[in-house]
Amino acid sequence: MPERTIATALNSRRERSLMAAMAALSIVMGAASAWLSRSEMNPDGISYLDLSDRWMAGDPSGVVNGYWSPLYPAILAVVRVVMHPAAQFEFAAAHLANFIIFLMSLAAVSLLVKEILARSLAAPWRREAIILWCYALFLWSSISQITIAFVTPDLLVSAVSWFLALLVLKASDDKPLFSFALGVMSGIGFLSKTIMFPVAIAVLAAGLPRRHLIRAALVSLLGFACIGGPWITALSRQKGRLTFGDTGKLTYASYVDGIAYYTHWHGDPPGSGLPVHPTRRVFEHPAVFEFNGPLRATYPPWFDPSYWNEGMQTHFELRGQVKALIETVKTYYVLFVKTQWAFAGLAILLLLTRRRPDVFGDAIRIGFPAIFALGLYSLIHVEGRYIGGFMALLFIAILLITDVEKRTLQAVTAIVVVSLLVASSVEIIKQYGTRSSLPAQSSMATDLRAAGLRPGDCIASVGTMIIHFWPRLLRVRVVAEVQQESVAEFWNAPPATQWRVFEAMRRAGARVLVGTVPDTCTSAAGWTKIPGTNTSYLFLDR
Repeated sequence: MPERTIATALNSRRERSLMAAMAALSIVMGAASAWLSRSEMNPDGISYLDLSDRWMAGDPSGVVNGYWSPLYPAILAVVRVVMHPAAQFEFAAAHLANFIIFLMSLAAVSLLVKEILARSLAAPWRREAIILWCYALFLWSSISQITIAFVTPDLLVSAVSWFLALLVLKASDDKPLFSFALGVMSGIGFLSKTIMFPVAIAVLAAGLPRRHLIRAALVSLLGFACIGGPWITALSRQKGRLTFGDTGKLTYASYVDGIAYYTHWHGDPPGSGLPVHPTRRVFEHPAVFEFNGPLRATYPPWFDPSYWNEGMQTHFELRGQVKALIETVKTYYVLFVKTQWAFAGLAILLLLTRRRPDVFGDAIRIGFPAIFALGLYSLIHVEGRYIGGFMALLFIAILLITDVEKRTLQAVTAIVVVSLLVASSVEIIKQYGTRSSLPAQSSMATDLRAAGLRPGDCIASVGTMIIHFWPRLLRVRVVAEVQQESVAEFWNAPPATQWRVFEAMRRAGARVLVGTVPDTCTSAAGWTKIPGTNTSYLFLDR
């Protein structure tokens, strides 16, 4: 066998071994993160679990929602159907779904790495560096930035982004089948999160080949329409207007126009529109809001904010826009400082680059959609979990346009990869200290169940319930609350006023009122404190 053939075979075997080792490390770290965070929950996660109930009940129309996307709750529903978890293990089932998505993302990364290597004639040491960078950036973005702990579709968006990067390269070779697949995957991304609708424009543009542009564009658009079209149609029919979602509008209203859409919007400030069907104010002082229907969910105001805020109008306001841009720039600064070794390493490689590498065009195709997505988020609001995958793809694109000497690349790669793996490991270690949040929530559910609260009952609260997750465990619905800003006013009110508040909540359908009774309160007769918590309850029908 010729020496060159032997060397090629050995290099190929070494690359496969390196990829297998990094994939195995990724699985171990991902599993550890999912296990340690198995008891965690967040407000968005409760809404997604409520939506998964609709999927499980065979009620697709109940999933149509102008704020939350449908694909992630569908995945939650599949995992729940397979596992049949009891209520106390439902949060763990959601994290198992996240881990499955993590594995899908890992598969996409592996396929992307193989595609990049197949399109490159680089030396073995450079190919190995690409492998290490790709897997390390994947781990860092998935565990440190997005995190498996959050029950949100951000990890799913990241997985779709890796698949899109792969399909962009495939479609750019003027292969109609892959152009169609690129459109389909872009549609899947849109069903994962609304912002992927405009991002799809950049993705489809990046996948256009040099020849047959119109054919490729039409094929990709057809693929996108097949997946995203039915959702846009259903959503537009529900809203009575053409729309692909209201998430962007409501986020703009909050971060640019200063309208707090998540705290019972009733038309303030002036000029923000007229509410069509807001939550209903049933008491003035203290402010009490009722929302027992038409949406039936654990916490209806957060189940579909687009419903309660229908009629809200956004306006371009230069001062608000500049303020939002300043805040996103600050956030980007923090996020890039957190990756200082990767950022510094890429800067060094760029400064020392001697010539354009053979995969320069591929780097542009991978990097352009990532830059486009980062730019979109910069206009309103950004968090690390939103852009982890896009940051990783941008870093990979920058790596691909560098070309330096062997020792320089190996040294920088060693430092960067180790720093990214350490950052991911530190994030997992941090989760160890927060792994016991479920018992406190479970304890409240257990005590209230023992006191007589049953699944299907309705409750009210003094203060917002958006950050409390035990109602989901107990399968009860929050139907009224004293507005958070009026909590002190409620506890300082005379007993006669509090009694009228109780009556308003009882008329809203609530059986139990929960809240945190201040130590200085002198009118807390009948309230029972749940041991080990600062929460007390009062039965309104006894």
